[in-house]
Amino acid sequence: MNKKNGTLTLLHDLIDKAAKAGADGADAVFVERVSLSLTQRLGEMEHLERSEGADLGLRAHPNYAINIEANERGLVHMGLAITTLVKPNLRDLFEMHARARGELTEDEAAAEVVFGPDSAFDVEKIMAEFL
Repeated sequence: MNKKNGTLTLLHDLIDKAAKAGADGADAVFVERVSLSLTQRLGEMEHLERSEGADLGLRAHPNYAINIEANERGLVHMGLAITTLVKPNLRDLFEMHARARGELTEDEAAAEVVFGPDSAFDVEKIMAEFL
């Protein structure tokens, strides 16, 4: 195997390992460099230096769920929560309010708050005082 194919294999292996670790995307980079340095004094070569180096980098993107298939479990739970939500009707709401703040009475004169047919249409009062 030549050097170029070996480097490509290394990069492919790194990306495959990132995918197996849960990344939904990755990129890898391999940088190789060779430098020569020559020092000359009074027309004569004084020092010749060769340097080699290589860098390897991997950037993995976490598995962000951005589609319905990946979010199926969450969507099922949300759907169940929405469809099985039990909302009180106005009678239940008024009754819970009365029980929480005192006693129920059938005598209008003894009551602090009276709930009747007109109470159901006073939306602002219901939202301000009972929700």
